[in-house]
Amino acid sequence: MRLKFFVLSFLILLPLTHAERVRNLTFVIDIDEKNEITFDVYIRFTEELKEIRIPVPSKVEILETKGGECSYSEGIIKELVCKPPSPFMVGEISLSTKFRMKGLIKKFGNVSLFSFDIPIAYPTDNVKVEVVLPRGMFVSDAVEMPLSPSGSYSTVKEKRIIEIWEFSDKDPGDIIPIRVYYELSSQPINDFSEILTSLRVIIVVIVIGFAGAIFYFSKKLREKKEEVLSILNLDEKIIVDLIRSHGGKIDQRELVKFTDFSKAKVSRIIKDLKERGIVEVERRGRKNKVYLKEI
Repeated sequence: MRLKFFVLSFLILLPLTHAERVRNLTFVIDIDEKNEITFDVYIRFTEELKEIRIPVPSKVEILETKGGECSYSEGIIKELVCKPPSPFMVGEISLSTKFRMKGLIKKFGNVSLFSFDIPIAYPTDNVKVEVVLPRGMFVSDAVEMPLSPSGSYSTVKEKRIIEIWEFSDKDPGDIIPIRVYYELSSQPINDFSEILTSLRVIIVVIVIGFAGAIFYFSKKLREKKEEVLSILNLDEKIIVDLIRSHGGKIDQRELVKFTDFSKAKVSRIIKDLKERGIVEVERRGRKNKVYLKEI
């Protein structure tokens, strides 16, 4: 049925001239905690195209359109149809629309699958796809290929994982099959106040632990610990304290979530701590396990 849908789409939309081009096509796909999906689509195209037709697998509820007009059409195929505000506009035209669409998520136990095939109906210079996962969700490790197609990269914004794909020079008839398997984190923290509370508890526990250690460790060992801790900056101390509070080992992605540091910043801190012999890093599939070494 899906194959028939795409064949019909391309038969209708393929006869285009070379000048009829889409310069940029961007999909920002936001999945909320209830698995409801909102699409923000941004299109920049040449004046030769008087309308843009995007085949869709299910009914579209249009919320807002800027820079033109968009409507949902349900004829031989289901389509999102967008037009500039005037057919007499010249130059390149930019348009954006926000809409909702259902039926794109399936559940497999604790793992959810988001799937959306993007058919390319016009010669397109650049395509960008961003999938924003629900708060507290991570790309699943329970499946062999949790992300498709390959070549995506990740970022974090407001404690939400965003998977991003970028493509160039796509031709009519191409299909971009987006697949993301995701699941709930094992240790979700809901807001920044909980992080602060956890850090306060960790600091109290560490202080008590150091006080007790004074009575059992030799003077030389105490001096070594004080020397190591004295050269850590505030960000490094936060990372070390979080690892210690999790029994001396933690998933590196959890450090990003608990601290709200960027992924790159956490990687840089871990690299520095490793070079100084404070932590060890073990690669397990797609995960990095960070271990606090005995000082």
